[in-house]
Order: sequence, then structure tokens, then C-alpha cells
Amino acid sequence: NSTADYFEALFYSDEAEHIARLTPKGGLMEYKKNIRISEIPEEIRVKVTEQGEIMSVICIFPQQAVRYEIIIRNENLKRDLLLMDDLGNLLEKKPIN
Repeated sequence: NSTADYFEALFYSDEAEHIARLTPKGGLMEYKKNIRISEIPEEIRVKVTEQGEIMSVICIFPQQAVRYEIIIRNENLKRDLLLMDDLGNLLEKKPIN
């Protein structure tokens, strides 16, 4: 579709899922990688686990600084989506229904 704002390509490398977002001309806008909880920087993992159990993590590599999209679950089994920067600052928090 030539009128799309971007295209996505899904691929696997080193047994990890990656999603690349590309411009219509093929330029890389960003890519996302599913990572293991053990791969999250320690300072971010500590901040997040204060809010709940980490369920999954996607590392986002835009053209600027790295971000982390983290799904957590609290003791009441309520899930939230957290968006954090590479310094562990919370950029956004949304409930997941």
C-alpha cells in the first residue's frame, strides 16, 4: 500500500522476536525486540518490581534513546503497561483490560 505511513516487518534473530517499522521508502524508523527479564537494566528492573511482577518486556530502539515497554501484574492481578526511558524514568502508564 503506497499510502501507508509505515510498514512493519517481523523477524527472528538469536531466537528473539524483532519488529522493524519502516518508512514507505524503506528507511528504518525504529525496531522493537522482545527481551528476557534478565536483560532489563538493573535500575529499571528494581523500579518496576516495586509496582508489580514483570510479565513481559519489549525494548524499543527508536532513532533517539532506548525505551522499555513493560507489562506488569500487581498482587490483585491487575495489569499495566509501563513505558520507561533508558534511565528508568516512567514516561507513561496505562491499564490493560
